Amino acid sequence: MTTRNHTRSRNRAAGGPPGPAAYAGPLDSVGGLVQAAYSCRRLRGGYDDLCLRLRRGSDNAQADFGFAPIGLLDKDAISTWLNGADGFVVAWYDQSGNGRTMEQSTAGNQPLLELSGALPLLAFDGSNDGLQYDAGSGNAAFSSATAWLTTVINTPAGDNDYRRIGSVVKDGTNDYDDAGSFNLSFNGANRQLLAQRDAATGCDLWQVDVPYVAAARFEAVNLYATVNGLDGMGNTQAGTFAPRWIAIAKPGGNSFSHLQGLIGEWILFSDLPDSGDRAALTADQVAYWDVPTVAP
Repeated sequence: MTTRNHTRSRNRAAGGPPGPAAYAGPLDSVGGLVQAAYSCRRLRGGYDDLCLRLRRGSDNAQADFGFAPIGLLDKDAISTWLNGADGFVVAWYDQSGNGRTMEQSTAGNQPLLELSGALPLLAFDGSNDGLQYDAGSGNAAFSSATAWLTTVINTPAGDNDYRRIGSVVKDGTNDYDDAGSFNLSFNGANRQLLAQRDAATGCDLWQVDVPYVAAARFEAVNLYATVNGLDGMGNTQAGTFAPRWIAIAKPGGNSFSHLQGLIGEWILFSDLPDSGDRAALTADQVAYWDVPTVAP
């Protein structure tokens, strides 16, 4: 049975003293068209719904959780409900308004919710953890010749696999060598962030085991991998995205490796925000998620 522990953050009282100032989310002042938005914080002031559905490891009970008034995932309500057990993510709710909830029904493939730090994060084990949205066979979630995926992630140094941070995949299983799909990956051995469509373009990481803003941007016919707002080498690409699947870690059936690391935020745009809005959102992510501002 699923229960709902949803903390509403709006003051709905009629009369009486004024409530707290209205919450403003980082997407409230950003242009472009958001196709999917997932975070352990509220991304829009007008979003007053759920954040996560969790499965309790001790008895497999499930419950939905929203946000505390400060805009962060309601850690207190979650800790009380877990009562010392681990919590695993069954669903990460979409804050874009498009209803594209990321889900994982297989218990052994559900990422762990990490609550030990100041900010909650989803921990992917590098073996089989993953979340995905499926628009259904023959359907596309959207169609666009441009895209920007921006994420907040913490990855360790590791092997030479291309571990998927995000995949946007048309009706098939490949998220590479295909003009209708793309992926954002991390190579731990080379310490590289890679964006890939028909061909890959990369950006070197100067630190691992710390949070950073990892992004892939398709602008006109150019593809960039970006770390903390700094573009790596560009690569000419072409085509139109028409994805059936939107996936974190990797889509089902894909032959590449699952992500090992922590994710706090994952936002996908089709129509691009302008350069000023992109810079402002990246700066907000850097500040909020305590990303070290170390130059390469």
